[in-house]
Amino acid sequence: HYKEMFDEYLSLLLINSTKLQRVKYRIQSSLSHDPENTKNRLLRNVLLKKVHEKPDERVYIDLLLWLSIQQKDFETALAQTKALDKRFEEGGENVMRLGDLCIKNNRFLTAINAFNYVINNSDKQDIIIIKAKTKLLISKQKKILSSSPVKKKLLYKLEKDYLKSLKEKGKNQHTFSMIYNLAHMQAIWLNKSPEAIFLLKEAINLKRIPTKEIAKAKMELANIYLLNNEPWEATLLYSQVEKSFKNEPLGHKAKYKNAMLSFYIGEYKWAKAQFKVLKAATSKLIANDAMEMNLFLTENMENDSLNSAMDMFAAAKLLIYRNKTDSALQLFDTITSKYKFCKLHDDILFSKAEILKEMAFYTQSDSLFTQVFTNFAHDILADNAIMQSAEINQNHLHNTTKAVELYKTILTDYSGSLFADKARKQYRILREKQ
Repeated sequence: HYKEMFDEYLSLLLINSTKLQRVKYRIQSSLSHDPENTKNRLLRNVLLKKVHEKPDERVYIDLLLWLSIQQKDFETALAQTKALDKRFEEGGENVMRLGDLCIKNNRFLTAINAFNYVINNSDKQDIIIIKAKTKLLISKQKKILSSSPVKKKLLYKLEKDYLKSLKEKGKNQHTFSMIYNLAHMQAIWLNKSPEAIFLLKEAINLKRIPTKEIAKAKMELANIYLLNNEPWEATLLYSQVEKSFKNEPLGHKAKYKNAMLSFYIGEYKWAKAQFKVLKAATSKLIANDAMEMNLFLTENMENDSLNSAMDMFAAAKLLIYRNKTDSALQLFDTITSKYKFCKLHDDILFSKAEILKEMAFYTQSDSLFTQVFTNFAHDILADNAIMQSAEINQNHLHNTTKAVELYKTILTDYSGSLFADKARKQYRILREKQ
């Protein structure tokens, strides 16, 4: 009877195409329980038949495209969108939108194909070409960075592409995000901070750039100063952004970065006061991070005036931020051997586990996370360590049984955890597969 139902919906659209949204909603509801994918296949066949019978009915083509996107079949969706673009002379707009969607879904190769199509098929409207070129470079960048280990050789090649494009199109409001992304890549991945700083300073002084974009560039510049161990330059820029966007997420982010900077340089009381304020931030992510840091400082701010272990720990955290992970690991080991009874041992284990995870040493990382939740089951990092271990076992060590057990532990022993919703979702997915 599903075939009849789909036929009915499609006939309705022929009479009244304004009902498209409602029909999509109804179809989506009926497709939500389709473990064998039979209803999806049936609808696709019905739609293909309709498109074949009435090739000029745009509504059927749009619905077919929508179905491909719902099924995350972005390759088919791109083929359909390109065909529509040529047929209805849309100037690449919808192909661009689909490319953006592919980036969001980590389908970088399809995104690259989408933006290449726009570059090669646009009637040379310069603005859309620049937008497509920028997004093409971003897609390539994300694709390279998504592989482990990251191939530096490809990033150097991409840097040349960026510089060539900037030379062709000039530095202006249309190429602003191109400049921003190149600077980020140079500083974080290519060890070229001076070049990145120079680029961002140029970008900040360009004409006709929206103030929010300028603020983002200032934030990036501040991040790079901190990366280069120039905290005073960084705090100046964070403070400017914080002041300009006081009650907005961007301002909260700048305030959080400034608070972290205070923590790195040992101004714990000031940092704690800032984190306390940020617990009420509108952005959930920043509010959660601020809450964690506030709790951490409450738990670990020693009474001794020297705070020696804490100073070393903060210094190690700054080294991690600056990508000097080997030095950070050494410093953590020094704290562990020098201060046997300080309260930071769970935090040190957790931080080391994070570094090893980042370096793709998953077995060693999992072992350290396990020590955190086994030996410090009542401390604030326990639930976080369980989640990290569960994700490593699920995604990297392919030990589904262990991952299921760990997600279940969150639900039974840490039901008030911030991770409970995520754990419940993953637990259900894995249980269905077992």
